[in-house]
Amino acid sequence: MSDFSPIQKRVAKLYCNGDMQHVAPSELHDCGDTLFTFLMLECTEGEGCDSIDVALYRIQSAAEQLSSLGYDLSFQRAFERATG
Repeated sequence: MSDFSPIQKRVAKLYCNGDMQHVAPSELHDCGDTLFTFLMLECTEGEGCDSIDVALYRIQSAAEQLSSLGYDLSFQRAFERATG
């Protein structure tokens, strides 16, 4: 990846108020923010992310999966605490 796509540049600008805009493509895997890395990889043109609609779908899908996982983990923790 020699340069970020326009969609990736937009993600970088919006993510954490632009805190990661300085990251170059060559630094992506070592930037210290794995969520940012994940988002940027999900939004690569080489992976078929060729529009804002596709990027939005992917980000929303990931958010739903993470939310579901968080709910499941919370439920499991509560169950384990209740059953000792």
